[in-house]
Amino acid sequence: MAGIGTRSAGHRCRQAVAVLLTMAACVGLAGAGDGLSGSDQEQARRLYAQLKAASEQQRSRQCLELAGTLLDYYPAFDRNDEVLTLAVDAAAKVGDERHALALTDELLADHPDSPLVDGALERAAQIAVAAGDSLRAAHFLVLHYDRDPVRGQRDDGVPRSAPLLEQLATGQLADLVIFHPDSALLPWLQCRRVQSLLDAGRDADARSVAADLELAAPGDRWTVAALNLLGLSSPLQASVRREPDGPVHPRQVGLLCPLTGRYAELGAAFHDAARLALQATNQELGREFTLVVEDTGGDPVSGALAARRLCRERGSIALFGDLLSDPTTAAAVVAEQYGAPLVSPTATNDRIWEIGPNVFQTNLTGQFEPRLLANLASTVLLKSTYAVLYPDEPEGRRHADAFVAEVERLGGRIVAQVAFAPEAIDFQEALLEVRGRRPEVVFVPATVEQMILLGPQLEFHRVGALVMGLSTWNSALLAESAGNGARRRRVPRQLPAVPGALGRVVRRRLAGRQLSA
Repeated sequence: MAGIGTRSAGHRCRQAVAVLLTMAACVGLAGAGDGLSGSDQEQARRLYAQLKAASEQQRSRQCLELAGTLLDYYPAFDRNDEVLTLAVDAAAKVGDERHALALTDELLADHPDSPLVDGALERAAQIAVAAGDSLRAAHFLVLHYDRDPVRGQRDDGVPRSAPLLEQLATGQLADLVIFHPDSALLPWLQCRRVQSLLDAGRDADARSVAADLELAAPGDRWTVAALNLLGLSSPLQASVRREPDGPVHPRQVGLLCPLTGRYAELGAAFHDAARLALQATNQELGREFTLVVEDTGGDPVSGALAARRLCRERGSIALFGDLLSDPTTAAAVVAEQYGAPLVSPTATNDRIWEIGPNVFQTNLTGQFEPRLLANLASTVLLKSTYAVLYPDEPEGRRHADAFVAEVERLGGRIVAQVAFAPEAIDFQEALLEVRGRRPEVVFVPATVEQMILLGPQLEFHRVGALVMGLSTWNSALLAESAGNGARRRRVPRQLPAVPGALGRVVRRRLAGRQLSA
């Protein structure tokens, strides 16, 4: 072993000297402009010839060094797409899959029109599979499909990459759809998501995905296939969609609030606030949105009837309200039937949004955040083992119980639940117990003051897991005390945020209502 190490060191030394001599012959970064000068072109070709020879002789590490020199010092060399493909193969042969995939990304970014890209994408998918990264492999296969969808299909219309894509988990399929919202493969991916959700017993989520697919690709064969999986014969049934009596008014928003009854005073304040918000929005955007109001009286039946009047008779493009949870729930069911987005700013029942993809809640209740974090960790980050470190007080226990219940519902495993005294300053015993169970995620529903003491000790005892906490951690004081440890923490934002992909869904639905009017 010592002899091998000595020879390797001597070989690396000779290579380093050769690279330094090459660099000395260059003035600055050769080829930073549109092309290489005569001497730079000649030198780049010599290096390329050496690279080809090293590749043919299976000298992979030398290939990587030569490729790095060409890419760094001769970026305008006209064969750098070939250089990158050779470097990808070399990195894969030495077992550096991450480097190989990064080089593939560089090829896609710098040489998207190269004829070598198709083969590189297939090679990258193979490398990602070997590295155990099936989602990354699927990403490359989708890119490959989109370069020539006809080539990417079998005679029956199923993508040739289906054997790998069908192995993806439900959460991975959702990620792939978010990464590639404009892919020609999207209808097939969404149909596959419907099947995966049905297999998991998540029928309501499957219907929601089918409704999205109906909007994105009406009449597509995979839309029809998704509806058939749900036992539906038409897109109309998928979303239980009803039509308004007249035109939809794209600048008219319907407001639901109790203007009579026991909640009339609160409803009047809600109405005034909505009018002020409308004035500010029109002034800021230079638009002329209008507000039409329906009284719900704080009653669920009245709420449903008011929502129906706004959607069917008055043609409101979207609904806002109600003040209370019960009438909001009833209105949401009606809004979902008409495909009208409903935004609920104050209702405290944190499951109203589950009624359908057109229903949005902007307030976060105490039990919503733990469930949101558990869902993020399980379905997006794909974590499987969890610990809960919580203050031994009523609120801390409620947050811990909500997180544990959601994790277990999603198939995760709780490996530790450890309580600490709310007034504690030394957390060593609790942290060592958590660390000994080696969780991937630690949920800590602690206050800012508790985290200021607990955070440094998490770092000191090297718990090593992703730490999740509540939105109260969005504190300048805590951020200042956290230092580098903040990079391993995930918290909800204090203000509700709508992801870009979700924003696109809202815009599509609004556009769909305008077109159908």
